[in-house]
Amino acid sequence: MNGFARPTWAQWSALVWFPPIPTGLLYLGYWSQGVGISVWQVWVLFVAAVAAFILVRGLRSEPARLPEVNSALSMIVDRPFAEVNRWEDRLSWSEDDAERYRLTVQRRLVDLIAERVRLRHGVDLRADPERARPVLPAVLFQIATAPLSRPLNMSEMDYVVRCMEEI
Repeated sequence: MNGFARPTWAQWSALVWFPPIPTGLLYLGYWSQGVGISVWQVWVLFVAAVAAFILVRGLRSEPARLPEVNSALSMIVDRPFAEVNRWEDRLSWSEDDAERYRLTVQRRLVDLIAERVRLRHGVDLRADPERARPVLPAVLFQIATAPLSRPLNMSEMDYVVRCMEEI
């Protein structure tokens, strides 16, 4: 049996010597008050209580197993946000690695910035970055034209996203 420790003979012997003691004390307590009780029923109650205690004490809990993360499954289940799940995975991979951050996150930010500038101002950021300079905030222009030396932290990324939304 997995998850259960067999009680020892010493534990089972407690069924023999333990129940008579509380049964006798309870009987004497009620008898001193002038109340009559059935001794055999009290004894059965204590035997059942001790047996339950022995059995419950022998139960072992197994460590909880966490479900394995399967990004392909989460993408299927959460289909409208499949791309967000993929981005979240890629962001977590590049959290401490500047080169990976530049290759994954900065490249996507540049794509988004270029698309926003093209749609709003009709300027192609990749073909003519100098024409895009006046319409872009300095932070976005630096991200779009120069490689980042370190990954952006949460507040910097929040600022970048707000600037992108204002384009």
